[in-house]
Amino acid sequence: MTNFFSNCFLIFRDKTGWILILLSFLISVLLWPNFPKVWGSETHINFLAFAFLISLIFVRRSAFLKGEISVLCFYLALQLLLVVSCVISANFSIGDVFSLLRPALLGIMFSGFIFVLFACKRHPADILDVFVKASFFFLLVYFCLEFTGISSSFKYLLYERDKFLPYDYFLNFFATTYFSAYFIFICFGYSFVRFLYSSSFSWMLISIVLLVFIFFAQSKSFYLSSAIFVFFAIFFRLNGFFRLVIFVCTAISVFLLSITFNFWLSLFGSVDIRSIKSMTTIISDPNMSGTLQIRLSQIYFALSASLNNYGFGAGLGRDLYLESYIASFLFRYGLWGFIFYSLFFLKIAFSSLVKFSHSKTNNDKVLFLFISLWFFLLPIGMLSSPMYEMGKNAIFSSFLLAVFIFARDASYEAKIFRKP
Repeated sequence: MTNFFSNCFLIFRDKTGWILILLSFLISVLLWPNFPKVWGSETHINFLAFAFLISLIFVRRSAFLKGEISVLCFYLALQLLLVVSCVISANFSIGDVFSLLRPALLGIMFSGFIFVLFACKRHPADILDVFVKASFFFLLVYFCLEFTGISSSFKYLLYERDKFLPYDYFLNFFATTYFSAYFIFICFGYSFVRFLYSSSFSWMLISIVLLVFIFFAQSKSFYLSSAIFVFFAIFFRLNGFFRLVIFVCTAISVFLLSITFNFWLSLFGSVDIRSIKSMTTIISDPNMSGTLQIRLSQIYFALSASLNNYGFGAGLGRDLYLESYIASFLFRYGLWGFIFYSLFFLKIAFSSLVKFSHSKTNNDKVLFLFISLWFFLLPIGMLSSPMYEMGKNAIFSSFLLAVFIFARDASYEAKIFRKP
């Protein structure tokens, strides 16, 4: 028995053990059931993740990174704005605690991931390689179960909401289309950039299949995000003359598309795919798009509520139907908080792009280019919902932010590792 506990202790002192713990934790978050009929949300998963990561902070011995402190200050500012918003609304119950403390929980999870990355002592890109490939494997298995109809015996009990029963969406381990597409987009973005810098057939195959999965998830915002991501990833991968070539080819393609616009519009409008038809309606006649009009009215409502409070928030918004991140952030954090959040995303995106431009190794180039494009496209992807701070995706988002801060500060300043 003594030897057993000694061996367990050694796992926490060995970097390989920490890598296994981190990867097992992330995959467990992905696979953990949502129980939509019981919980109605993924709050229980956030609570378990929070409990695990906060326990690590108490045993932390590494110093706080400069960028880590900045991010924690950012979350502290958001927390204060949310408290002010809650006080103004004068509408709070004990069930609102997790919603109220969401920025604080995000900050703690982020800091917990920083600690684990210190303990792993490996380049974050190496960890992401394994995580994305493992995630792809489980997504592929679930897709096969969907294709054969086997998943119908358990998916509505463990993962998907009943309202998606009439549709053939690929929701896999998530409750809604946009939550599913958000996670798949993370895996696709990283695998595509990794393929560009490795020319590996396996990464190319993974990228293509994940792009197909995004299509089957049928999230319109991530259709657009994926197209933009591919263009800029290729653009930044090329140098000098080739960048000019791709820019000219894109300009010609846009010109030809504008000439044949009506043809393509009628073609896509005839396709019997719900997301494609909805997207065609948005482009051809926005006033006839129910989803677009609802989101615009929600944004107008949230903005009006914030302006009535001098730019501060109007409450937690738990009893309101606020779908897009714009409406949600405007109502919860106010106009000032929404601007603050948006500037934070842009700062991370541009800071990562600067690091990418100065990177010497493929690992650094892959990581910083992926992070830059991912944060830059977050506002487009979250037009359906603020997934960055909700459910399982809040955990994955915190992990990616920690990966960036750790790779930028620890690997260069502390020089923890040096791997080409």
